[in-house]
Amino acid sequence: MITKEQAQTGNYFHIEGQCNVTIGARGRVKVDFMLYRKNGRLTEKKRSGVWRLPLKRGMYEFYEINESNLNEFHLESECEALQEAQHLRALPITELVHMSRIGYAGVTN
Repeated sequence: MITKEQAQTGNYFHIEGQCNVTIGARGRVKVDFMLYRKNGRLTEKKRSGVWRLPLKRGMYEFYEINESNLNEFHLESECEALQEAQHLRALPITELVHMSRIGYAGVTN
């Protein structure tokens, strides 16, 4: 979950619950996430307190962050799945292969 200030200052966002870390059979660490980037500036209606921040994913998919869906996003810099992937990539390859064989569940953020 993010705040309005984080939405205003951040550039890249992930959808909450869509970030996954998996380990392949050969020890490859893979991170799956949906990356949205800022596509404009935060606009706000003065009297009603309604605001929106336009986002873009790829070439044709658009979305927005507003006061009602703040809990659906987190900043890329605060993504637990990316932090876990960095930690896993520092481990020896033999340990990663062993983790994939015993069924490492990974992190879902």
